[in-house]
Amino acid sequence: MAEKLRTQALDGRKSTLEIAEKINEYKARTTELSRKMLATVSELSMFQSKALKLQQEKEEKEYLLEQAVQRMENGLAPTDTADFEWEKKIRDKARKD
Repeated sequence: MAEKLRTQALDGRKSTLEIAEKINEYKARTTELSRKMLATVSELSMFQSKALKLQQEKEEKEYLLEQAVQRMENGLAPTDTADFEWEKKIRDKARKD
């Protein structure tokens, strides 16, 4: 009877050890997946931030383009600096000639 109880105890220990090993494997997998998920979320956050910045930049460029078109329709230079740059190029060309 004592031998039978010893055998049962050893079998119980083996199954407990197997269960503990499986739990450790699952815990390691869960930890790894959580780490990967956090990295992915962080990367997504960076892309979203970049997308918002690019969207804002696009809107600013569209506004500048609209302003330039309106100025040209009114017979003005597209931008304040465009007139200055044009005059500078004319002066540079005149000097070369």
